[in-house]
Amino acid sequence: MAYVLRGLPFHLTLDETLSLYAAIPDKIANLSNDPSTHALIPRSYQQEVVYESPSQSPSILHRITATIVFHTFVLFQFLLPYFKLIIGHAYRFERDHKVTQRIMNKSMTTIDEFGRRSLQLSQTICQMNEGRVGQAISDMTIWWVRGLTGGIQQGISDGVVVIGSEGPASLKGR
Repeated sequence: MAYVLRGLPFHLTLDETLSLYAAIPDKIANLSNDPSTHALIPRSYQQEVVYESPSQSPSILHRITATIVFHTFVLFQFLLPYFKLIIGHAYRFERDHKVTQRIMNKSMTTIDEFGRRSLQLSQTICQMNEGRVGQAISDMTIWWVRGLTGGIQQGISDGVVVIGSEGPASLKGR
């Protein structure tokens, strides 16, 4: 009988509940509601102490911090489409006008001119070992500038793709 009673569903209709109460013998129905009275292993419920922390309101610092963080998220969520739009326009402008490449070319020209002027000072060093030292320095400078320019362009390109400003519709139009 105990298995049958444990197998009953939790949600019984009023009629089902009343019929079960009517079927329980009076000897069993008059027992106390304490589940440990007839349990196989008695358990004392008086020893359980419930520790509840007093409900304290959050401190002013907690509330201010929560408000600032919340407003930052709201502001970021509000401004994110505009940031995407500005970055997308800047990326398209850069692709159309190659601003980064022009700046780097001007910088390279300036560095080259500065290198030529300072060549007189370092000519002795560069001509050591039949000029191989100077060639190595020149190759390293060109490698560094090309790597920097390519990295900036690829970083901007990848960033715009990740943000999603460059969609399939704008790719077809080019």
